[in-house]
Amino acid sequence: MVCFAKDPAYAQSTGSESDRGEKQFTPGFQITPYPRIKDIKISGSFPLLEREILNAMQLYPGDVYHPKMFSAKEAVIAEVFKNEGYIAPVVNLDAAEDPTDENFVVYVTIDKGNFFHIRRFEITGNRAFSTTRLKLRIKTCKSWLTPDFMRRFKKKVFNKDIQNLIRFYRRKGYPEIVVNSNVNKDAKTQNASIFVTIDEGPRYDIEFQGNKEFWDVTLKKDLTLFKEGNKKDFGLRKSIRKIKKRYRNAGYKDCRIEIKSEKKQEAGMPVRNIRLLIHEGPQYVVNSVNLTGNYAFDSKKIKKQILTGTPGVIANGAWVQETLEEDKLAVTSLYLKQGYMNTVVKDEIKSHKDIKKNTTYVDITLNIKEGVQTQVTSVTIHGLNVLSYSKAIEAITLKKGSAFRNYMIRSDENTLSSLISEKGYPHVTVKGTAVISKDDTQAAVVTYEVDEGPLVRMGQVAYTGNFLTKERVIENELELNQGEPFSLNKFLESQRNIRDINAFDSVRFKTYGLKEKEDKVNLLLELEEKKPYYIQLGGGYDSEREFYADILAGDRNLFGLNNV
Repeated sequence: MVCFAKDPAYAQSTGSESDRGEKQFTPGFQITPYPRIKDIKISGSFPLLEREILNAMQLYPGDVYHPKMFSAKEAVIAEVFKNEGYIAPVVNLDAAEDPTDENFVVYVTIDKGNFFHIRRFEITGNRAFSTTRLKLRIKTCKSWLTPDFMRRFKKKVFNKDIQNLIRFYRRKGYPEIVVNSNVNKDAKTQNASIFVTIDEGPRYDIEFQGNKEFWDVTLKKDLTLFKEGNKKDFGLRKSIRKIKKRYRNAGYKDCRIEIKSEKKQEAGMPVRNIRLLIHEGPQYVVNSVNLTGNYAFDSKKIKKQILTGTPGVIANGAWVQETLEEDKLAVTSLYLKQGYMNTVVKDEIKSHKDIKKNTTYVDITLNIKEGVQTQVTSVTIHGLNVLSYSKAIEAITLKKGSAFRNYMIRSDENTLSSLISEKGYPHVTVKGTAVISKDDTQAAVVTYEVDEGPLVRMGQVAYTGNFLTKERVIENELELNQGEPFSLNKFLESQRNIRDINAFDSVRFKTYGLKEKEDKVNLLLELEEKKPYYIQLGGGYDSEREFYADILAGDRNLFGLNNV
């Protein structure tokens, strides 16, 4: 069965006098099957793989045959080869009909022609590193080590070379590096001349002073300017922010960093010496964490929710106000899950300094105002027909007597929708509401309004692209049968099963009637089969067999039954 085009036609009937003598027209459709592409044969694709060609032109076996699209596909493929360095590739797409099934075999013929040869590659402006050393890091330059017929200029490779060159300079201490390039191509001589100009900028020497908490090697990890550059000192400022954050997370909230910068010349090369003077300040360490006002939960359970704590095997005991704010939200969330909708958590900080250790010890108290627990007093579901009331109540979370959580209304909506949808009602909608009493002591009413929508059944299933694979192989993997209620879960399971069939390279599913809310959903499977035949060659040498060779041939889809 194949994809269909609908051409309007009209059946004329004669009306009576009571119908004002008007003629009535009943719409009808003439069904015309589209021919399909059963195979695509590509010649001249080297050095690209056939899959790269198919992906570029977005045309695969099993697709609808449209000859008018060929000219656009030819231009796309030609552009791919131009990016590979070829001067004027010529691509021709043609097709031949197979009389046995009236489908088409598409022939892609590629004449790449000549490519641009790299004849000249110059680097100027480099002083810190020799031209030879830089060229050894550039793949485009390595073409000099290859035969002439392989010295092809590839734009994508060259662009990566420039980025690799920039990364190399930055790692070596040149964050202000700028690399410009110019490629001159001559189609007549088929030659490409490449000119790379380097503005190295000064070499950066960065030293740290005053750091006791962290070693230099640790702080150097935060120097992002040697990875991202330092245009207008943006990279330097970002690096300092990262260092400050490292100290802040270790409890040094008063840490300050001064920048001392000096420009000079060393061996005729510009150098920028930067000293980062780190004033660590005292370290703030948690001495104790106390809780007050908690009656619904014991302190042990609440402390499991927070990250702030005294020094131990896992925690370093650092006091970080940002972390404490997150801890308060975590405690509030714990109460919210149990129906405490108005819980408020505040912190109280007391500290004392130990001058000898340059440490400030912090005692933290979390004052919890729990509020009143809100409970569900009644649940009502309106509009149920295909699902029993008792089963619906059993499935939802918000039941009579349970703790009320507003966010669980959405969860219960999804639960009810899923249960009803599996009965053949994929367009079901469920809307939940809650009325809370003024004193927040209970949820007076939780109501779910259900609109089941129309009953939808599974219609016909059509397959295209399975030129070798038997339909029964596909049908065995379908979880949906014609005429039964349409199930989204079974539909998804069918997709997984069919995509797991080894005979197919790709599978596309199209539904007709689902979005339109029709009473039947028809399914079209667009299949792309793998090349069935394969040959594997191998060889080697061992002491028993000496030189040997192996050959293995097979059919991935023997007799169209997905058997290897």
